[in-house]
Amino acid sequence: MNTFTLTRSEREIMSLLWKVNEPLTTVEIVEQAQTKSWKSKSINVLINGLLEKDAVKICDLKKVGNHYCRTFAPTLSQHEYWISLINRSGDSASSMENVVLTFVENNPVSLETLKSLQRIINDRLAKTASE
Repeated sequence: MNTFTLTRSEREIMSLLWKVNEPLTTVEIVEQAQTKSWKSKSINVLINGLLEKDAVKICDLKKVGNHYCRTFAPTLSQHEYWISLINRSGDSASSMENVVLTFVENNPVSLETLKSLQRIINDRLAKTASE
């Protein structure tokens, strides 16, 4: 699994790519990131950093106007990225426990999600009791 840390701007690009779920050119990334005012040079620097970290890959060429532009897609899912961060933090079981507990305690969680968590916990309790 890829293990790297993203800067805030890199995370914003990755979040956009994860959300759109299709390869984008740098021009499309700038267009999609309406709250950002990235310039062409800065977006290229950010994309090159993501390429060096193996966070994105070049998928294809796409004709935009009179030019051909590379399209980029993530090399891992958002879920995989967050799991890799937790796993790198040391004791991954303890870290994951703290993340889940803190998230559930401090964020609105749907009844459906709580029921799913309850099922998982009950299954784990039953499995542990039978061992």
